Amino acid sequence: MKPIVLVRDVAAPPSALFAALADVPNFAKHVSGVVGVEMLTAPPVRVGTRFRETRVVFGKPHAEVLEVTELSPDRAFSLRCDSCGVRWDTRFTVEPAASGARLSMTMEGRCITVAARLMSPVAALMRGSMVKMISKDLDELKASVERSVSA
Repeated sequence: MKPIVLVRDVAAPPSALFAALADVPNFAKHVSGVVGVEMLTAPPVRVGTRFRETRVVFGKPHAEVLEVTELSPDRAFSLRCDSCGVRWDTRFTVEPAASGARLSMTMEGRCITVAARLMSPVAALMRGSMVKMISKDLDELKASVERSVSA
């Protein structure tokens, strides 16, 4: 599967952007599509932290278990999720930029079951909807962080 790569410039210090990005228990405060987060690992958030995120997908609640696979304060945050026979690895990086901070996200999916490989042409047709949903998530995170630093 072709990776999804999205970038947003955020008018906030990199530390403020990263703090919101890695604030797993409070994802729903920043992203309207997330309707709940259940922590499966005791705090603090660290590599190995697992949580169940419930979000609205195509109008219906859908829950997935995610795991933090990288946490480099103020720089990088990565998540992994196995869903419907696909292993999704998503990496967020935060860098200083003229606007304040630049958020880059790369999401890669790899089929780990035969059924997922067989369904990959159907999944390719849904790519546009997925990119639109993730873009909205990043736009909402950006707006939330910018509001918090201007308040």
